[in-house]
Amino acid sequence: MNIKKKITRRGLLTSGTGLALAQMLSANNSPEGSVQKPKGISVYQAIGVKHVINATGTVTTLGGSLMPSEVVAAWIDASKHFVNLLELQDKVGEAIAKLVGVEAALVTTGAAGALLIGTAAAVAGADAKQIRHLPDTTGMKNEVILQKAHHTCYENQLTDVGTKLVEVETSADVRRAVNARTALMFFLNLADPDGQPYYPTLSAYFQLRKLWQEKRYEKFADSDYVALNRGEKKFSNPEHEQLYQQWLTGKIAADPNGDQAQSPPTNLAIFETYALRT
Repeated sequence: MNIKKKITRRGLLTSGTGLALAQMLSANNSPEGSVQKPKGISVYQAIGVKHVINATGTVTTLGGSLMPSEVVAAWIDASKHFVNLLELQDKVGEAIAKLVGVEAALVTTGAAGALLIGTAAAVAGADAKQIRHLPDTTGMKNEVILQKAHHTCYENQLTDVGTKLVEVETSADVRRAVNARTALMFFLNLADPDGQPYYPTLSAYFQLRKLWQEKRYEKFADSDYVALNRGEKKFSNPEHEQLYQQWLTGKIAADPNGDQAQSPPTNLAIFETYALRT
């Protein structure tokens, strides 16, 4: 198989990779130097890529997610027209935000892209001059607080913006680390067992859980979502479930354990890489 006869550097640049691949797979082209796609096999199998059974979920390394037929139809229709991409981002964001009931939305390339853009927003805000200066963060908030046990490949997206990572291990470390240069805090839920600077008290968790179930999201600060997520993990057992039901009916009025809350600093952007359990 001699693909070079069908795909040249000039042809790749002028036609685009999509057209080049289509030429490779086309059975109508000259058989010499082309990849013939037998009937009954996928485009992946035609170039030697194996299908896998996805038992993980929606993850980038497996191609994200499968597309329903209506999505494919919309994708094909969109491929026939040129549009202003900035306008498209604005309009798509507005439509998604309306569908899910949030203030705003932005389509990104995936988790990594979202973290990079989110970090840039926390650092430069809406200041066009500062945005153009990135990754030079001179004069901006450019420190990201993360737990020592929460290092991950995702931190590359945080530092690509021009930030500095500040490690913490305890809630006292967090309080000492927060300063005028702090842009955000980053937590990796997957690493929770290895590093937990703070947890809510049982009574605080009960109050947050009740607000969540009543869909009173306007009462939530960024730190409350983190606290609720951590509370779900710490207090997820039959004993605490019984206490919660008693608290809802007024049979108990406060945290029976009398624990002191370890709240995070407020007014900071907090990024978590896994969604809150509903």
